[in-house]
Amino acid sequence: MAAMAWADKRAVLVLPVILALAGCAIGPNLSKQMSAYVGRPESALIAGLGPPKQKIEAGDTTYFIYDRIWRTYVPGYTGGPLFVDQRPSLGGITPNVPGRTYYDTCRIGFAVRDRVVRSVALRGDHC
Repeated sequence: MAAMAWADKRAVLVLPVILALAGCAIGPNLSKQMSAYVGRPESALIAGLGPPKQKIEAGDTTYFIYDRIWRTYVPGYTGGPLFVDQRPSLGGITPNVPGRTYYDTCRIGFAVRDRVVRSVALRGDHC
């Protein structure tokens, strides 16, 4: 078997470090973050997330509703002709594509009974 080149050895040594750091940078997903409030007092929930958007009383349970909204802007494009030799004088067009803003939402509901968070539910396209 041929000896590994120095670049190959370096890649083998560096790749696990990069993967480990990438895992740290991403962190827990939203579901795990919100599940951390289950079993904690209502005051910890409000201290961590602020006052809820909505509170619903149903019997001995209060539901705290939060909405998370992520805004993503995709810039538009105003540029040259669509194809290499399509000059406007030859009938080519210059595209003008406007930018767009996209909103992704997640509704988070906590069930609170006896001032303790009992459960959490996430609904939406970005949970």
